[in-house]
Amino acid sequence: MHIKPFKALTPELDLIKSVDTFFSTVKMEFPKYNEAGFFKTEAKEAFYIYKISEGNHSYTGILNSSSVEDYKNGLIKKHEKTISVKEQQQLSLLLHRKAIVKPVLLTYPKVESIDQFTKNITSERAPIFSIHFDRDKQQHEIWLVDSAEEIQTLEQLFLEHVQCAYIADGHHRTSTSALLHAKNKDIDKYKYFLTAYFPNNELEI
Repeated sequence: MHIKPFKALTPELDLIKSVDTFFSTVKMEFPKYNEAGFFKTEAKEAFYIYKISEGNHSYTGILNSSSVEDYKNGLIKKHEKTISVKEQQQLSLLLHRKAIVKPVLLTYPKVESIDQFTKNITSERAPIFSIHFDRDKQQHEIWLVDSAEEIQTLEQLFLEHVQCAYIADGHHRTSTSALLHAKNKDIDKYKYFLTAYFPNNELEI
């Protein structure tokens, strides 16, 4: 699989007084929040380790951007048919927001070397974000992966060991990204879309 780091907009947590309220409305209100200064653009492209903890369970994945070509070539596999009406809705939202606010959830067969990579980072350094959601009783933590060496290592691990991935959530967001790419093939920002990779042993159905 071809993964790529991305330049994220991250929330200014000191301006957010109610985490549950802010994050439950940000999907629809992103342009307004962004214009008001609730987000900052990170200095450079990076990968992000993402961990969700609830009760005695935790789930750890990787935020990155994935190749639209991998989806078109069948390496990112779908199990649902998409509906044109929903694709139109997604396209309208994407163009209105001028940002992707929710990653497509992808899963892949567990790879020990990737698990060890994420474990080393989460055990050796502090997260850049740690947010608790009272409503869902969840803790969300994010670690930054921005060194050239670590980025190259993670890219190579996915290229060598992840032969395919499966869409667990986000079929219409993925197909909409493919539609935009088809109309803008020479524009770099349409060649990739935002994804969250979680190994299959980290998901519950």
